[in-house]
Amino acid sequence: MHISIFSSEYPENACSRIRLHDILKSLQPKITYTWTGVDAKATYSNEEIRKLFEADIFIIQRSFPRPGTIELLDKILFESGKPIIYETDDLLTEIPPDHIYYTAFAPYRPLILSFMANCDAVITSTDALKSKYEPYNAHCFVLDNLLNDKLWYQPFPNNKFHHRNRPLTIGFCGSPTHKPDLKCVEEAIERIYEKYVDQVQFSFFGCITDRLKRLPNTLYQEKYLRNYAEFPPLLRSLEFDIGLAPLENTTFNSCKSNIKFLEYSACGIPGIYSNLSPYNNSVIDGKTGILTENTSDGWFNSISNLIESPVLSHQIAKAAYNDIWKRFSLSSNTNNWLATIERIIDTNQNSRSTSVAKEITLNRAMWQQTIDYEQKIADLSSNLNQTQNQLKWLENQPILRVLKLLKKLLHNMNTAIDHI
Repeated sequence: MHISIFSSEYPENACSRIRLHDILKSLQPKITYTWTGVDAKATYSNEEIRKLFEADIFIIQRSFPRPGTIELLDKILFESGKPIIYETDDLLTEIPPDHIYYTAFAPYRPLILSFMANCDAVITSTDALKSKYEPYNAHCFVLDNLLNDKLWYQPFPNNKFHHRNRPLTIGFCGSPTHKPDLKCVEEAIERIYEKYVDQVQFSFFGCITDRLKRLPNTLYQEKYLRNYAEFPPLLRSLEFDIGLAPLENTTFNSCKSNIKFLEYSACGIPGIYSNLSPYNNSVIDGKTGILTENTSDGWFNSISNLIESPVLSHQIAKAAYNDIWKRFSLSSNTNNWLATIERIIDTNQNSRSTSVAKEITLNRAMWQQTIDYEQKIADLSSNLNQTQNQLKWLENQPILRVLKLLKKLLHNMNTAIDHI
């Protein structure tokens, strides 16, 4: 079986490796694949299209449906005659307004939804994400994240729990998108420092808030890792004694995966996690991790409990380590991926799934009409958000400026509404 993958990511990026690249590579020679990533061209020659269409199945990942790829996606949908899967591990169509990628991803939403509705199947990483996308495509499948043993496996680090000659390191590791999440633990971490002072230090990699940066005994490293293979040794080198995984309670976050639980546990790091669906579906509270509510007391008590209970920390770290290598190792759990792909090919080889809820039929006119309509809605939403921000600013402005800007705002709103 040969698969053509089209992704907005490089094959060495985290999402690419965790969700597709490492899994499919482990299934060779049963599966072969080609990767067309962020350097995908807007137009292809007939010969290039012919070679792409030699695949038995297409997988379109994450935000590849975007303005610059419409022509290629159109050919895949309507000319290839091959089964098509849309794969994602994030709710990219409902990114919250305070997210740093909200503006960048707004134009992608209509394309992703329209493309998804016309695919043969959708693969997600969680049940929560599946429930969000089932109204657009009834053929949704959940396939768990898996850790590549070759990247992550090392014997459990018993020695770090018995020979500590330094302050306890409480750490967080994540991308800059997690600033709103870190705000959930700011007050609790300040209280931990006030109580334990020289007994603890704090380490943040990839993301930190201004408030946490001012805290004494705090280390921060800001580095972008394009190659996910560099991450396992880096996480181990940070020597976290307690790993934090806060998540703000939003719809977007509730659809995220349990990847931090897997990564912390693989390194023998006992973790404290927000009691939300990415974690409370995987973590056994008090056994393989600590689940806490997003309150100052919740986080403070959970961190304090592990600081004062080294035996419990060791037990949790060991149990989590054993759990993730049993349930989420690449070497033992790829059969579900192969079976799902084969099932999609067998049941949808000569058909396209159509969303019952949206009643979207497969034809070029509807594909383009849906894109156009969703884009207008996105544009109007953006205009209204901008208007709200400007009105807040007006409260402290001189009256002449207010009158001039109000005139401009009314004109912009009328223009936006006229285009719907």
